[in-house]
Amino acid sequence: MNTYAKAECHSCHIRLPKNEMHSEEITYNSGHSGISFSFGGKCPRMNTGRQYYRNKTIWYCKDCSDNTPKKIFYLILLDSFIKETKNDET
Repeated sequence: MNTYAKAECHSCHIRLPKNEMHSEEITYNSGHSGISFSFGGKCPRMNTGRQYYRNKTIWYCKDCSDNTPKKIFYLILLDSFIKETKNDET
């Protein structure tokens, strides 16, 4: 019998097989490099560093997949759009 790898739900932290869950790819800020100075050549230069980003796969169980932050954000936008159109009609 085959077994599936398990993952933990990002919201409720329950561990389930991955075939019973939904995944979402997110990008997050993982750090930054520091400031550097260069005094060679005609004029001195300063580099303020850069930001480093990583991709991460997060998993949601079927119960929590309807409550992901992205879906909640779109539902709030949709709700405000509906309220605005109703106000414009009256």
